Amino acid sequence: MTLHPLNPFALFVAGWDWRATSSRRIYWAAILWFVTPILIIAGLYASHPWQSPMRVACFVLIAFLNFAAIGHTVRRVRDIGWHGAWALITVVPVVGLIASVVFGIKTSGAPRPPGRLLGVGYGAGLALSALLLLRAIWFEPFWIPSGSMKPNLRVGDYVITQRTQDVEPGDVIVFRHPRFDTAFVKRLIAVGGDVIEFDGQQPIVNGVAWAHDPLPDFIEPYEFDHPVNGTLPICATPVQPGADCIKSQWTETQPNGNAYPVLTAFDAARSQWPQRFEVPAGHVFVMGDNRDNSNDSRVPGRYGVGMVPVDNVEFRVLFVLINFLTFDRLLKGV
Repeated sequence: MTLHPLNPFALFVAGWDWRATSSRRIYWAAILWFVTPILIIAGLYASHPWQSPMRVACFVLIAFLNFAAIGHTVRRVRDIGWHGAWALITVVPVVGLIASVVFGIKTSGAPRPPGRLLGVGYGAGLALSALLLLRAIWFEPFWIPSGSMKPNLRVGDYVITQRTQDVEPGDVIVFRHPRFDTAFVKRLIAVGGDVIEFDGQQPIVNGVAWAHDPLPDFIEPYEFDHPVNGTLPICATPVQPGADCIKSQWTETQPNGNAYPVLTAFDAARSQWPQRFEVPAGHVFVMGDNRDNSNDSRVPGRYGVGMVPVDNVEFRVLFVLINFLTFDRLLKGV
């Protein structure tokens, strides 16, 4: 089939046929028709995330355009005379952009015939596009920028989340700040109608005190927790840079059986937070596991987070995928 660069439908169909090849002109036309809309949609979503069904429709479109673009990249690489696997390099940040330009300016050679692994590559391309659909419908990755959820989430963790508002106390959730529309990650403590009090650092929800069983002290260096935008930890006692920052560590157990470690730097006499809260209907109360290093529902919304509307809850955190600052975080639970 003869392709014309101004016929996006024919180009789209051709992108699903990896046994053929694409000339330089057809390749650049495919980039224009398919990659440009992907970048525009992604940019608009990043600046103001849409809700369903608009979000799902856009990610479905991105998934189909993405697969067609991958197909034309494979076709172009084979038209040069190289193995189609070279197209995989385009998924690497920065390097992939350079490679895409090289593929577009490289002159055609003796087209390489389809290899035995073409089906494997085709399946990988479908899997990548399917991940884009799952991202819209079910999960989304997030990067943890602060230490407010230590010891369970660390700065630099990439976490996988499930898109849902069906959450319960004990879940780690991602929500939009009620005032600033930025994403926050905290632990859900209470829901609408609950009354929360504190006996020092021990939560008492609806008159039931949550068990706090002591663990060995949590020790970390008193230094910035990220090389770019890190903050200094709060310690039980003042320390010098580089020295050990020591906090008390507890296993907190909720009445529903959810248990997880939490950190506290202050005792009851030094606690800086109010001691009683009533959660309005349609809202939730959240706290960071690093109790004295967290801006959460204990801080009024004008200065902190305050009570979070249920409609602002977007995801439940499932597990830590990886942390490139320390690889011992691979596939950690929360």
